[in-house]
Amino acid sequence: MGDTMERQPNQSCLFATASGQHGYFTSKQADSCGYSKALLASHARTGRLRRIRRGLYRLRDYPSSPNEDVTAAWLALGRDIAVVSHESALDLLDLSDIIPNAVHLMVPRSKRHLPDLPGVVVHTTTRPIESTDVVVREGIRLTSPTRTILDSAEAGTPPRAGRGRH
Repeated sequence: MGDTMERQPNQSCLFATASGQHGYFTSKQADSCGYSKALLASHARTGRLRRIRRGLYRLRDYPSSPNEDVTAAWLALGRDIAVVSHESALDLLDLSDIIPNAVHLMVPRSKRHLPDLPGVVVHTTTRPIESTDVVVREGIRLTSPTRTILDSAEAGTPPRAGRGRH
């Protein structure tokens, strides 16, 4: 069987993928579920899906959640290269009472031509992001508690702000 064979879109596959990411999915993920770019474009035109930006979509009726902006930014930057870090990771890991004023993501310094994302701070690192430096919370890859604290301290993030959580 060659590439010329038409694949059927698998709605269950797409829903399962998006459900693990607050309703968001990439065109690459959709392709792995049998959705061509043309089919995604058609569904976006008819309102069955929401096109967020190039290569990033959201299920139209998926319920909103508190961290969906973090998920969208992480997926838009590249789920295989980016991790949520610094203040955003502190927040998701419940390690600080700081409320991030932007989504903080980290990528290896060698990555080039990243999209410009409003409301996103991209940190680059020359230190490899090892598998032991990454945890998954709510379907999102983020820096581990130890790496988060070290990176935040290095960036000058204050350990506490305002009144602590009780």
